[in-house]
Amino acid sequence: MFKKKCLNIKNKPQRFLFIKNIDQDPFQHSFMNGVLVEELGNRNVPVFIIQQKSIKKKLEITKKTIATLYTINYYQSKNVATAFIFSFFNVLFFYYEILKLIFTKEVTHVIIRNEWYSLLLMSLLRIFIEIPLIYQEAFPMEEYGLTQCDSNSFRGKVRKFYLKFRLFTKYRLIGKCDLVLVMSKTMQDFFVIKKIRPNKILITPMGVSAKLDYSIQPNSDASKKFEGKFIVFYNGTLARIREPEKMIDAFEIVKKKYDNLTFLIIAGGVKGEVGELEKLRPAIKDSKHYIIIENIDRDMVLNYLRFVDVGISVIPPLDLFKVGSVTKVTEMLLFSVPVIANVEIPEQEAMSKECEAVLPCTYKVESIAKTLENAIKDRNNLKNKGEIGNKYILQNRTYEKITEELLSSINGINLPQ
Repeated sequence: MFKKKCLNIKNKPQRFLFIKNIDQDPFQHSFMNGVLVEELGNRNVPVFIIQQKSIKKKLEITKKTIATLYTINYYQSKNVATAFIFSFFNVLFFYYEILKLIFTKEVTHVIIRNEWYSLLLMSLLRIFIEIPLIYQEAFPMEEYGLTQCDSNSFRGKVRKFYLKFRLFTKYRLIGKCDLVLVMSKTMQDFFVIKKIRPNKILITPMGVSAKLDYSIQPNSDASKKFEGKFIVFYNGTLARIREPEKMIDAFEIVKKKYDNLTFLIIAGGVKGEVGELEKLRPAIKDSKHYIIIENIDRDMVLNYLRFVDVGISVIPPLDLFKVGSVTKVTEMLLFSVPVIANVEIPEQEAMSKECEAVLPCTYKVESIAKTLENAIKDRNNLKNKGEIGNKYILQNRTYEKITEELLSSINGINLPQ
């Protein structure tokens, strides 16, 4: 019998390696920036973030506070054969860089976010090396991928088989982790069904930074554009699976009664989603009542919230969305913006019962329209509701509080001697 190599981390200062999905700037992401950069930085805990990046994107190695981002190129091909070869070497090089960071940076804990490959690697590595492993499920990637597979094409069938294999192995690998981070109570219940021990699971929902800079001056051009208008706000993807046409249809119903409405849409999805929605609902081309802005920095999105009267978070009641945490709702409430939210999403239903700034509706056009019209009629009271929402979020959803709970759970992991 061989003996596992011990990294002697028990009495060392904590140093985290965070492995994440490709092509997303962690400094623009609510949870990653709020917890890994700001809160852990305030506690002088070094964090090394590693991700793959497309060679088409310019994402450099970046240091912010004491968090460092390392990006590794990955290569793609439309040809099935060369795509497989590229994928193999992409994973190989990524694994090499992960192992190098673990040993050269004296990492004490590894946190993996939605990375099946890295989860597999670390599970194999822990056969030989003792190091605490934490897994964060931010979104059910495999389940979502299966909904997007084209079952009629050869490539689609291969991808479907591959994703099913990942699903088969994923929960078995997660069960061997020391700590599992989930986004919501619903996701926790789902993991328990998958035989993940409840005492291993910590709910770490999306939150807000209590130290967010409120001193940013509103854009003067935007102030003039929104003056005298009732601003309805949506921020997020316009992908077909999210059925954005529902909120457009609801807005169109109410717009017939109230001509001073403006729908401000921050489209944060992939290129082409706005064009697809324009084909489905040509009404959004009306620049008098619709303002659509694509892919802007998160700080700018938050700046626009200063002009908003009411936000919308209408999410299809699919299982893969029910397990999530509603980032945009927490950010709107932080800026004292009441939010229309459908109750089929468990977290939104719970928040609507706890906070009157969350205005409940159902996932039907008529219900969304009625709730929006009621908000307009109650315009004079919306500011008060918004302030209640702000207090609710600062009491319940700050990243300072979430980080304290996370570190408490991490400190409870039995470390190798």
